[in-house]
Amino acid sequence: MANEFYTHNGYPQTGSTAISAPMRAEFEALDRAFAKLPGLAGNANKFVTVNASANGLAVLPFPIILSGAFTTVGASTITLSAPAISSVTFPTSGTLARVEDLPGAQTTGTLSLSCTTPGNLALVSPNSKYGYVKVGRMVAIYGVMAATLTHTTASGSVFVTGLPVAPEAVTGGQSISVINESNTNITTLRGSVGAIDSTSTMRIILNRDGNTTSDMLITEITTGDFFRVYFSGIYRSTT
Repeated sequence: MANEFYTHNGYPQTGSTAISAPMRAEFEALDRAFAKLPGLAGNANKFVTVNASANGLAVLPFPIILSGAFTTVGASTITLSAPAISSVTFPTSGTLARVEDLPGAQTTGTLSLSCTTPGNLALVSPNSKYGYVKVGRMVAIYGVMAATLTHTTASGSVFVTGLPVAPEAVTGGQSISVINESNTNITTLRGSVGAIDSTSTMRIILNRDGNTTSDMLITEITTGDFFRVYFSGIYRSTT
């Protein structure tokens, strides 16, 4: 049966005598067929496509450039790993995939709470949860930190510890929205991440709004009281 790789010339026929020249011609036709296939050495995990002349197969060099739409059908998963990428260009119109479907979506974990000098600070029945989405250097985070606090020697500013992604250092920090639902005399709070102080780069520092002291102090939370804050916001990460 004829095809684009190899078409036999009918030699040898059944019962015929082998003749050198026709046999060599048949082998040469087979050799030309194999020449239309790409080599194996050095081409591990590369894509194969029909070449530009449409007369053979070739290995695609990287990067792979698709001239048409790339579509997957069904519940398949595509993983893109490009740690060295420096920029991504999106179309100016159309629909971008949902953010929650992008890599890093809805990553969750737990946090803790501490202060400048923890002393004997203890968190009784702590309950915390956060989720975040990271796209490039943008981190969108939300969560809650709750516990009953006991302390007699703790002092200094209060902060939520254990941010999953280090924020970029910014003088004064990057603002995070914080809601205080606790038995304290401070009703309005805001959070900041990425202050110049290197020790605060993985923390949400609880700051007061409209007060003479910028940070909330652990001594303002009575020992044995229940303390809970909700937080959400978007900040720029270091990488």
